[in-house]
Amino acid sequence: MRKTFRVCLSFFMLFFSLGFHNLLAQTEKDILNIANGAVVVFQTSFYDELWDGLLLLDDATETGWCSRDNSFPQEIEISLPQEYILNKFEIDNTDAQENRYPGISAKDFELWIAPEGQDYQKILNESATQGDLKSFSLDQIKAKRIKLVVLSNYGYELYTELMELNAFGEATNEEPALRSIDGTYNTNYGLMNIKSEGTNIYGCYEHDEGKMRGTQTGNVIQFEWSETGGKQIGTAVMALTDDNLHLNGLWYELGTYKGLWNGKRTIENEKAVCEVPTGTTLGAHLEKSGRVILYGILFDYDSDQIKTVSEPTLDNILNALNKSPGLELYVDGHTDDLGSESYNNKLSKQRAISVINWLMNKGIESNRLIPRGWGESRPVANNKSEQGRKLNRRVELITR
Repeated sequence: MRKTFRVCLSFFMLFFSLGFHNLLAQTEKDILNIANGAVVVFQTSFYDELWDGLLLLDDATETGWCSRDNSFPQEIEISLPQEYILNKFEIDNTDAQENRYPGISAKDFELWIAPEGQDYQKILNESATQGDLKSFSLDQIKAKRIKLVVLSNYGYELYTELMELNAFGEATNEEPALRSIDGTYNTNYGLMNIKSEGTNIYGCYEHDEGKMRGTQTGNVIQFEWSETGGKQIGTAVMALTDDNLHLNGLWYELGTYKGLWNGKRTIENEKAVCEVPTGTTLGAHLEKSGRVILYGILFDYDSDQIKTVSEPTLDNILNALNKSPGLELYVDGHTDDLGSESYNNKLSKQRAISVINWLMNKGIESNRLIPRGWGESRPVANNKSEQGRKLNRRVELITR
């Protein structure tokens, strides 16, 4: 698809289909994660696209931020999708290139916090640990925006690296409402048009006849992209900034993180040179590629009970089956790798059966649909990160 590699001084190193289950429920929610709606809205500098500050929010220390030079201070400002009460902050230099460039890890820093509608206040003036993670307890601090100010590193003279930021706490109110995502965005892969139908989103972009189909939660969209007539397929997750102007995210192919996918909303009368697919074209998509990933089918926690918000996506499947009487499908359930393999296989199969039962209740013959549960065995993104696990929890349709 697109050629990418990770560089800083050298070529070194280089949300929801299947719901959370028991092990995931026991983990804390990292608020500073793009899959949970956090977005970098300002950074003083970054080395290149593959060392952008957004990679501080990808839940992986294999990627991170690197400064363009070694000037200080370096500021990175992050917007949260809603106000939180924070009780812990983590700054992580794990996997910084200390073996190759001793002293490149970020050292002294300030942490500034701004509640909803208020100015920043400094709450920490501390040092990170060289090449490792360091945690700090916070005294129930309200935050809608977070600003990290890096004041020094551990002695490397050219650049500074930092690999991950984490924060934990609870939201001060209910989950945020859906943001207005419809529009045209000028992205690093050409102009992209997006339309929404409830929680379902559809779109197209200029690069290699790109198409996209997915779902939206709050300010976050997760979707399957396809190019060259469905010959190349992958997934992506993106978050919309508070001003509704910028989409910032990550894309995956063959289960591997490939790079950033960013775009700015354009003026209203500018249109992408592509045709936006809609829910009624699911059948055509299946006819072309023989498969489709669906992120709009949601289930209750630890259950095969389908949530009512899933009905628009289910209706799209129903329409495709009704319009093509000869269409026969495998309905495949997939999970992330949290929990046991047997648990994931069972849950994914049960949820595939629930989708088929819904369609049968609408008049579709049972012999046209076969349920399969793949559990964690066929990831489309890296299970090491929350956004990767979120993309892996999905339902797929495969033509028979």
